[in-house]
Amino acid sequence: MEDYISTLALHLPEIYGETFNLEESLGRFRFKKDFSAVAELIVGLAHIAHHVSYCHYALEILSDEWRWR
Repeated sequence: MEDYISTLALHLPEIYGETFNLEESLGRFRFKKDFSAVAELIVGLAHIAHHVSYCHYALEILSDEWRWR
């Protein structure tokens, strides 16, 4: 159980932080028509997906109520 909690503690802040980078890149693309932001969006989404792949199983395990008893 501790391993799963450690996994979330490591990866969830990375996902959260990356969302701010994505928001900034999306704003540059939408409002300034900065097409270099598209590459940043792709890289950012891949980065988030990488971290989510580690969290997926941990969240699945931790969501089973019977495991907490």
